[in-house]
Amino acid sequence: MSDYSRGALRTAVLYGLLSILWFMACDLLLPLFIEEPARLAFCHQMTGYAWVLLSAVMIFVARDRLRKIIGGEAHFERQQDDYDRLRLAEAVFDSTREGVLVSDAQGRIVHVNRAFVDITGYQAEEVLGFNPSTFKSGRHGPEFYRQMYHSLLSVGQWSGEIWNRRKSGEIYPQWQTIRSVSGDDGQPRHFVAVFSDITAIKRSEQELAQLVHYDGLTDLPNRLLLTDRISQALTSARFSKRGCGLLLVDLDHFKNINDSLGHNVGDDLLRAVAERLKGLSDNEMTVARLGGDEFALLVKNCPQMVQAAALAQQVIEVLKAPFAIAAHQLFVTASIGISLYPGDALSAEQLLRNADSALFKAKSEGRDCYALYTEELTAHAQQRVQLAGELRQAIEQGELRVFYQPVHDLITRSVC
Repeated sequence: MSDYSRGALRTAVLYGLLSILWFMACDLLLPLFIEEPARLAFCHQMTGYAWVLLSAVMIFVARDRLRKIIGGEAHFERQQDDYDRLRLAEAVFDSTREGVLVSDAQGRIVHVNRAFVDITGYQAEEVLGFNPSTFKSGRHGPEFYRQMYHSLLSVGQWSGEIWNRRKSGEIYPQWQTIRSVSGDDGQPRHFVAVFSDITAIKRSEQELAQLVHYDGLTDLPNRLLLTDRISQALTSARFSKRGCGLLLVDLDHFKNINDSLGHNVGDDLLRAVAERLKGLSDNEMTVARLGGDEFALLVKNCPQMVQAAALAQQVIEVLKAPFAIAAHQLFVTASIGISLYPGDALSAEQLLRNADSALFKAKSEGRDCYALYTEELTAHAQQRVQLAGELRQAIEQGELRVFYQPVHDLITRSVC
């Protein structure tokens, strides 16, 4: 039986006993004072009415006390629930990995959590009462903070990347969300900032960008980044009405070094070549590795062919000095193809393609030299592609009957 049922039973038993005692007392005491039968009967009737009224009063008092008791218990339960929720919120507040800062309407810090201490290096007592501007890094201008406060006051929140300063003085990036907490009058009473240290994310982004845009062996820009820089150079050249040039540099017979001395020696040689080419560069030049033994030099301000030719000759000369690689003295020559904007090409893709055609010409002319792009090279390249396709088709369809193998001069295009 529940406590409530036991209490109700006690009340019923007590009420029954009081009723019996009341009527027994009336039956015993009234005849002692009243002898007339009619009057005695009337008094008995009145005692019944009196007991009814007394019962009503007792029921009212009992119900009122019960209401107060139940109300007090409900209030206590609500207080206990509020206290439990408060303890739960405090546990979450202190155990979350995100830093939390609470400030009042005047901008004074009133509370921080444990993660805030871990991230910033400040103890709670060092920042309470201070303004969050204490942590400014200096990387954001006044307009940045004006937009932040405007968002807080207009929509009640702000989210974004922000750079702040640790106690050690280190500047680091945060992803921060700030919400305003308004009172019953609709005015902001507090501001709650929740932030995460995204230093590791930023570092990963930089590493990914390095992998995507730079050659892993030489740390030079790769083909993707070179293409982007060519597009930027062409845009700048159109605006300034200046030319730019592209040199493709291919190491002659590099495969022989790889095959005879191993890929480790070959990789060391590529790194050494990259260093020599970087020694020729300045703010107007980009040195890139396109893959294998092929490099590229993009010159932003190169309006005339003679300048590109002079640079190509300089590359050839600088590579002629022997390379000391793993107890080996290696000699390297290079073939270079040159294409210019706007004379030879009007787009990054076309500039690369034409420089590659010129490079093919330099190799055909004996290597260790440079070649300038001409329109005839494109025509010859197209003819070669077309001829290769037609020959493949002819072989597959059995349209060729070979009686002898002629020697064909690729330069003069004549049969020897």
